[in-house]
Amino acid sequence: MDVIQPVMGRRDHDDPPARGPRADLKSLVEVIHEGGEASKAHKSKFIQNLSCDRLYGLCSEEMKMWLDIERSRCGKLDFHSFVIAAQKRLPELGIHPSAWEEAVGLLGEDAAMLCVLITDAKVADPEVTILSAGGYLRGMVRAHRTGSLNIMGSLIGLNERSRRRK
Repeated sequence: MDVIQPVMGRRDHDDPPARGPRADLKSLVEVIHEGGEASKAHKSKFIQNLSCDRLYGLCSEEMKMWLDIERSRCGKLDFHSFVIAAQKRLPELGIHPSAWEEAVGLLGEDAAMLCVLITDAKVADPEVTILSAGGYLRGMVRAHRTGSLNIMGSLIGLNERSRRRK
């Protein structure tokens, strides 16, 4: 069994070419389960306005700390920075590496990162009770298998909660 080691922020020549944050976010549409037409329109508008800065605003303070470290190391935030931060949060959240590997294997790295970001934000929310972050992530993977995972809906929900608190 291969063990996923956290990426330390260094991009080697073997890494795929960097894509802009917009390209990364739009590619997620293929992974994310979409609802009806009205839902698609709302999600499409949300995705068009989803930048690294807006995604950063949805993160927990702990995730933001790792993102700030990545920003200081690389000079800017890109989607890869969020993957690195999510990987750093795994042990802090008590998520077993096998849960991350399963999510990456089924959803891809970008969508798995969004699942960790959502899980992390919900764990940090005092109004939400999550007993096991690893169990929550595995539940998201199960939901994907049954076609009921709605990552964009969860991101929209995080955004709405964040707006209500301001």
